[in-house]
Amino acid sequence: MKKLIGLFFKSCFLFVMLQGAAFANYEINEAWSTDNRSQIKVECSSYTNVCKQLCNNQKVCVLKNSTCKDCISTGVKMTYLFSSFGKDLNSNDDEVSIYEFVDFLINDTFIAFSPNNIYNQFDSAQSDALAERFKVMCPNKFKTPIAFFKIENRVLDIQNARYVTCGDSVYRLELKSSLLE
Repeated sequence: MKKLIGLFFKSCFLFVMLQGAAFANYEINEAWSTDNRSQIKVECSSYTNVCKQLCNNQKVCVLKNSTCKDCISTGVKMTYLFSSFGKDLNSNDDEVSIYEFVDFLINDTFIAFSPNNIYNQFDSAQSDALAERFKVMCPNKFKTPIAFFKIENRVLDIQNARYVTCGDSVYRLELKSSLLE
């Protein structure tokens, strides 16, 4: 009987822990300004270090999403970039600390791509195929990941693939092909 009661309490504890883990403390999305500029919107459901550092203690803030020299083109580089998400560009399942990611957002110029990014000339924005390729980048199959790249000299250098956000988890983004070098 003691074992049964102990098992019951362990099960209840595990259930409560899993329920708490299901709710993200913050959410990062791509948003569009009234003048059609891409932005990164950070929303917090509770007071977290993410909002403390990125949003000056506010629950919602918007970060500037950079542009790049070749972004608005149908050139080979951008076409291959969008066709490679979830294939040659993928997470390496190495989750990074939120502190590392926040440091990147604060100190580096970046560009972020989501499935509904206007720079996608490869296939229609928000297509099911593109959304599925983006989901594959997340070990947890999060529905709206965002891929982040470091920008240097305002030219997108695909070798600077950095992170992919998957809900409230962030993973290293890995290049698995020499075709993007």
